[in-house]
Amino acid sequence: MTCLRDYCLMPDPHSEEGAQEYVSLFKQQILCDMARISELHLILQQPSPLWLSFTVEELQIYQQGPKVSD
Repeated sequence: MTCLRDYCLMPDPHSEEGAQEYVSLFKQQILCDMARISELHLILQQPSPLWLSFTVEELQIYQQGPKVSD
């Protein structure tokens, strides 16, 4: 099931804009129910054919913890 399609990480891959940005995805952006997800498969496309390499670093996935009442 595809839950997020064609999400742009960089507005213009041929400039520096967005090159060093942190990106967060929230459950409100996801198009499916995330309550019972046990596996996540990311398919990333090379932003520009002019780049020699493309990497994603510091990938972190957090599970929402229980709500704490004050």
